[in-house]
Amino acid sequence: MITAVLAAVGTLLGSIVTGTFQHLAAGRAERAASAEQLRRDRLEAVTALASAGSDHRRALRSSLLRRTSHGTHTTGSSMRQPPTSAPAPDGWSTRQCLMALARDGGSLAVSGMSRAWCVGMN
Repeated sequence: MITAVLAAVGTLLGSIVTGTFQHLAAGRAERAASAEQLRRDRLEAVTALASAGSDHRRALRSSLLRRTSHGTHTTGSSMRQPPTSAPAPDGWSTRQCLMALARDGGSLAVSGMSRAWCVGMN
């Protein structure tokens, strides 16, 4: 009789401990998923900001070129053409470039001309 009671108590304790461990593991997994989603959201926001900044710079450069070519900008510095950046390799946008760099964890594993354009030519 005592062995049967001990077996029942042991089984109950085992199920309680197992349930507790499962609950803790589920909480850890939920927190990790939440942190990963937050990281992705932040990365997307920073990428969108950098892309908007690049687009703004490109629009300003285009405006300056238009003013210079129409003769409305007549200062001494207007004789020089503003430096132009190399076109993105394979039609990459600034956003695609930043996402490629972010996927590599900032290690700049993007190869060749793509890496050079992403780092300094854009």
